[in-house]
Amino acid sequence: MNASPSVPRVLALALAQLTAFTTFAAIPPGVPEPGLVVWGSVVHRTNTSQAIPIQSAHWSVSDGTRTASFSTTSRPAVRIVQAQGQSFYILEVPFDSRRLGAVELSDPAQSGRNSFDLRAASPPTYTLAPTINGVPATVRSVNGAPASGEAFPVAGFNAAQRGRTLRVDLAILPPADSYELWAAAHFGDPTLPEAARDADPDGDGMTNEAEFAAGTDPRSASSVLRLLSVSVLPGGSQTALAWNAVQGRSYTLQGAPNPGGPWTDLGSPVPGSAPTTEVTLPASNPEPHRFYRVRLVP
Repeated sequence: MNASPSVPRVLALALAQLTAFTTFAAIPPGVPEPGLVVWGSVVHRTNTSQAIPIQSAHWSVSDGTRTASFSTTSRPAVRIVQAQGQSFYILEVPFDSRRLGAVELSDPAQSGRNSFDLRAASPPTYTLAPTINGVPATVRSVNGAPASGEAFPVAGFNAAQRGRTLRVDLAILPPADSYELWAAAHFGDPTLPEAARDADPDGDGMTNEAEFAAGTDPRSASSVLRLLSVSVLPGGSQTALAWNAVQGRSYTLQGAPNPGGPWTDLGSPVPGSAPTTEVTLPASNPEPHRFYRVRLVP
């Protein structure tokens, strides 16, 4: 009875058959390897306490020679998930081995799937650049360590380092925040009754639409655009005024002899300085009464 052929002999025979087959058919794609997984959240760049609902996510990944684009419609797709009222993205960057013995395998990109060759030696530095909701995002942190810039590098990813997961948190500055995004960030769902434009869930006298414009918190009665104090300074020649303010907003102080007006601007617009802004004006003499209000500069 003949002995069973050894494993090396079987493998050699299979490779020989594969080599012969490739002369008549397309070269098969590389063998998938554990890849790179990147995930994280997105916040507003100037108000990092405001989570941004992720509507679209795009990543450009380059090894210095070629660039692959990953989106919610690519292969594989960037996934967007909701957890505990916050959006997260999940990016999978596939890698593959393109040599099986003496046989060179093809790039999976030829069949429409993004992938990078997992090199055993001299791996390149991969550069990853994110775009969230159609605008370039900046990197806030990588695995909890502060970072900056609109891209971040991944080095040392080779056959000995296959498989890696990174948390990369991002920030964006939307070109024009929409009410729907703002409502989703504060209420979780912009279609809820308390998220309506004319609702006032915190009972502070300002509608949600007014709070959206002012940049205040619609769920906190203490977060509202309102004058806090008006006081005449010692000597009687100056009046100090303070109001709740939001960084990134500008305000105009106005004065009038009567509550019904006429109202006039008292100087140039004043940039907001959170949580309060204070200015000093000449006293209103010889007027016996003076009324003040603060208005948001559009």
